[in-house]
Amino acid sequence: PLHAIHVEPFLSPAQASHLLRLATEHGEAVGAWDGASDRHVAYNTVDFPIGWDDLAEDDGFVEGFEALDDDGRGGERPARIEQYLHDIGFHEAAFRRLAASYFPDLAPDDAAGLEYLDLFCVRYETKAAGIEDDAGTMDRLEPHRDGSLLSFNVLLSEPDVDFRGGGTYFAALDATAFEHVGDCSARRPPAVSSGTIRPNCAGDLVMHSGKALHGGSPISSGVRVAIVGFVDVSPHLWDGDALKNACRDWGRLDVARLRDERTSQHGEGSRDPIGRRRMKVAKWLALPKSRRSTLGDIEYAPPSDGRERRRAGKMYQRSARLRIEDQFLSSALPLSD
Repeated sequence: PLHAIHVEPFLSPAQASHLLRLATEHGEAVGAWDGASDRHVAYNTVDFPIGWDDLAEDDGFVEGFEALDDDGRGGERPARIEQYLHDIGFHEAAFRRLAASYFPDLAPDDAAGLEYLDLFCVRYETKAAGIEDDAGTMDRLEPHRDGSLLSFNVLLSEPDVDFRGGGTYFAALDATAFEHVGDCSARRPPAVSSGTIRPNCAGDLVMHSGKALHGGSPISSGVRVAIVGFVDVSPHLWDGDALKNACRDWGRLDVARLRDERTSQHGEGSRDPIGRRRMKVAKWLALPKSRRSTLGDIEYAPPSDGRERRRAGKMYQRSARLRIEDQFLSSALPLSD
């Protein structure tokens, strides 16, 4: 079931509209929309975090806000959003949907094995004409894998009204037919194009494995706002060794790619008599007291050049990474068999 991508109605139009207004007001008030935050190290997003712990705690601490001020912005909690999400039962409902979708053998209301790693509100905005590297806006998010086993996003903006384009891109998705659950003003099911799923209704929920390679497709106009959750799963519900194996194999592909890049940088275009690239390196000699002295440059042709070049190739890397992803998604939930 980890292969499955679920698209379902979740918030009512009124709830989505109210949350969009609250998010817009808070983002503008604290400067969260002024540029990408540094909360997500590898893939920064224009966002602000949302707390999810007990709002009545006297010490004012809300989990998820340990480092709110690291980037100098957003020190004020989005209290009105947190309270509204609490009032409408957002967190409980989201966990029930995830549990029902990916752990069908659990009791219907048993979502105790799920907990947030992160919850935040993200904003995509069309870049100014002719300014591709506009640091103040984000119109897409490059393909990546999340730190969580499960992830979800809830669209707050109205498609074709507030924005055009966008959606969640999945590298492994070619063409999939979705049956839309529920009524959404007689709209068609969510569109699937070039690996991108585009819900047609504000308030729709998209659930997927965070380990599936995915990203945010570019919007062509307007502003797109969504709530995103990274959800951790209790170790007794899935096979952690499957992730260890996948990370090991993905790491080996990284080594092949980086080694090829290093070889190319040092090869200087020269070839040996049978066509293998040569590497130029300094010849070092160890001297007493941990000092070293160079004796000049030497050249050599690295072994297995053709095989390593093939493993480092873009198409091979993409195919191999998706095969590893498929194996992980197939084996990570032994309890679902």
